[in-house]
Amino acid sequence: MTTAPTASLTDLSLGDRLAAVPAWLWLGGMVAISSVLRVSMSFAHVAPRVFPDEYIYASLGRSLADGSLTIRGEPAGFPALLEPLLAAPLWLVAGDDVGLGYHLTQGMHALAVSMVAIPVFLLARRIGLSAWLGLGCAAVSLVLPALAFAPFVMADPVALPLALGAVAAGTMALDRPARRSQVAFVALAGLATLARVQYVVLPLAYLAASLVVTRGSVRRTMREQRVVLVLVAFGVVGLVATGPARVLGYYDGILNLDADPIGIGRWLASDLMLLAYAAGWVLVPAALVGLVLGVSRPRSRAEQSFAALSAASAALLLLEAAVYAANGSERFQERYLIALLPLCPLLCCLGVRRLDGRGARIAVAGLAAGLLLVAAVVPLAGYTALTGKLDSPTLWAAYELEQRFGTGNGSAALALIATVLAVVAAATTLAPRVAGTVTIGVAIAALGAASVAAAGYDRTQSERTMLTFGDDDASWIDHAGVGPVSVLQTPYSSRLQISSQLFWNRSLTEILRMEPSSEVDVYGSRKVSLTSDGRVLADGRPVRTPLLVEEYASWATLEDARLARRTINAALWVPEGDGPRLALLLAGRYFDGLLAAESTVTIWPGVEGRRTAVIELPLALPRDAPGTVIDIVAPGLRRSVALAPGARTMLRLPVDTTRPWTASIRTRSPFWVGGRLLAAEAGTPRLVEAKAPKEQ
Repeated sequence: MTTAPTASLTDLSLGDRLAAVPAWLWLGGMVAISSVLRVSMSFAHVAPRVFPDEYIYASLGRSLADGSLTIRGEPAGFPALLEPLLAAPLWLVAGDDVGLGYHLTQGMHALAVSMVAIPVFLLARRIGLSAWLGLGCAAVSLVLPALAFAPFVMADPVALPLALGAVAAGTMALDRPARRSQVAFVALAGLATLARVQYVVLPLAYLAASLVVTRGSVRRTMREQRVVLVLVAFGVVGLVATGPARVLGYYDGILNLDADPIGIGRWLASDLMLLAYAAGWVLVPAALVGLVLGVSRPRSRAEQSFAALSAASAALLLLEAAVYAANGSERFQERYLIALLPLCPLLCCLGVRRLDGRGARIAVAGLAAGLLLVAAVVPLAGYTALTGKLDSPTLWAAYELEQRFGTGNGSAALALIATVLAVVAAATTLAPRVAGTVTIGVAIAALGAASVAAAGYDRTQSERTMLTFGDDDASWIDHAGVGPVSVLQTPYSSRLQISSQLFWNRSLTEILRMEPSSEVDVYGSRKVSLTSDGRVLADGRPVRTPLLVEEYASWATLEDARLARRTINAALWVPEGDGPRLALLLAGRYFDGLLAAESTVTIWPGVEGRRTAVIELPLALPRDAPGTVIDIVAPGLRRSVALAPGARTMLRLPVDTTRPWTASIRTRSPFWVGGRLLAAEAGTPRLVEAKAPKEQ
């Protein structure tokens, strides 16, 4: 038998040479390049900014590295322990260098999140896609804006590849039931749940998909999936025996969520629309067709297994996100839905394979027209406002566009981009042979651009967070070397700022909470009271530890204490004598010098039992603010001060008291800046002591 002569490698064209490279080598290169790029991008993410989440995960990792499982001395009760377990060796290597531990954790996340390409490629091959389309789908998964969460100290980067791995193993086990693949599914689903509790629904989605594959036959499902059923049953028994609330720990509040049908329905609709944007928009029409036909009229058992598992997982994860949003979060939970996004290009390819049928072409064109209508009618500006974009890198990207061109022009540009993508999706029905390649290519370009914009937004916000420390040394409290420090949480304080200080400074060991202020997190604080001379008491005893006084929206002056250092929103006081005492507290003065529309200033008498002084408070009104009158009411004092735009004045309030003295400061014409209702610009308050009047 003769064979045709084989051309040498040098005789091949560039395209043939590239085609000769094994797919696994291309895949490995993509993962490696993505990891390197995301590590480099993490250097721009200079500070954590999602709290208390990032503080909790970092604290657990450091605690595990020290051989315990506590946060500020309190038992953690935190079920999502996989990320802290993986990060613990990195924190151990870093030791007391919080910055090094932070960057090492970011590096681990960059590698973990890049590995999502592997299960995506395996799924593509399982459902019969070519190696090149499989690599294209993997590439889409690596440019998703949602991967901007990689440098955050949270579970999402670790949980994502595990959840996709569970879908890949589950598809294999549904397609060809075998003990090995079923054990692999349960293991990966369990690890994904250990990383992020929301993925506890994956086994339920798997069992629902198995009923679809077996055409509703419970007996056949029990026979084919007995390994999964047994392992899941053991897990359920363990959960019931231990108690759901005890197992959930930190997340036990989900047992008390309300089921508001109207609110849930509203958020389901919003989440579906925003999920379409997050998935690339152009992929969605064919993906929906692929999902429906994959479940109802599959061309292979593997196709039906994947489509059914994807549909069940999407339904349950969307329901989780909608219930949570309807109970007060009021924002798009892209973090909750991140595992659905890499499935979209795969489902799109399934839909493209059906474009040989007239019905599928009509359906794709009709869905594209529907997306075009949605883009025109529902602007994204309503979702990017204030905290609505907190958990959505896709909305970060939209906000960046609005900031660059203005809200109105930015919204119009977004609608135009979505329109073009919808038109491309419809146009692919005219060329079914290249539809998959074109759609995947356009999706990579669109999602890549959105990812760049999301990274830009994240870099800006991260840098702003770091600026709140006042200099480049975020661990300045540790470096002060004054030993264990307590945080004094002042009225109207920022929980985010306190969590940020706790993240960077391990010497902060407890929170002492003044009223009115809310809990920073669930890991404990002690309420404090003040004596008549301003001494700080916790559990009825004077506090004698150094105090970090939180000054996001307050300004304090202490006595019997030395000011070690003050930054723009916190002051470190070291006690002297019998412990620190408050002398002055201006509650309502923000860190940037703006005074709230309603604020108070309180003065405490000195240790001799009396204080005679004058409070000096510089006030000014911005030129673009309306003129106003500021009213001051205090014991034995009523005063009104008129302020014109651009005007400055020194407010002087005399104090002669033997007990705590409080003045109320209110404006008649407040103005808005940064979501805050304000009265004026306020300088640094000063307490000028005077001689006490002589006894008569």
